[in-house]
Amino acid sequence: MNIIITNDIVEDGAEAVVATWYFEDGDEVEKDAVLADIMIEKASLELTAPCSGKLTIKKEEEELVREGDVIATIE
Repeated sequence: MNIIITNDIVEDGAEAVVATWYFEDGDEVEKDAVLADIMIEKASLELTAPCSGKLTIKKEEEELVREGDVIATIE
């Protein structure tokens, strides 16, 4: 399953930053675990796992992301 930056996280063309990953690439995660903090302007949002499985990180901490970007996958 792809973990995608959606328009409810960032609005039309806005940028965000992956502030912190709480797991490392290859870790097993449980559904609803907090995966990362995403910084938007002056706010921070927690991104949670939609399912359980092995996490593969596609975007590193401090990397800019936009709507539609796949930042990780869970297999």
